[in-house]
Amino acid sequence: MRTMYLSFALTSSIFLAGCASGGSYPDSYASAYCGTMFACFDAGSIDNVAGWDNLSDCKEETAEDVRQSSGYDGWEEGELTFNSDAAANCIEEVQEFQVDSDCDGRNLDFINYALFALDVAHEDCGSVYE
Repeated sequence: MRTMYLSFALTSSIFLAGCASGGSYPDSYASAYCGTMFACFDAGSIDNVAGWDNLSDCKEETAEDVRQSSGYDGWEEGELTFNSDAAANCIEEVQEFQVDSDCDGRNLDFINYALFALDVAHEDCGSVYE
């Protein structure tokens, strides 16, 4: 059942990622990142390591971090363009972690948090606003 849910969630989110715009990307990315984190790790340990009490807090803070980035600022000011292909690839890479063997409900600690961050980092994530 978990595998079927993850497959549906992954497919749905990839479809939605393709529809992201420059303005909606922070929320789309936050949804993928936090949804993956809360699907793969124990929620109590996420609070201990990352400081997010729940999925909503994670999404809110992560989306705000993207909105405060220099790339987003440049896009808002018309100096940069939004690369929808890079955005879709970035979000897809984050969501693909859900089918990784490390997505097993384990406790999140600083080591596997760092490994998660490295695993979901895709070169296209840095090219969303260019």
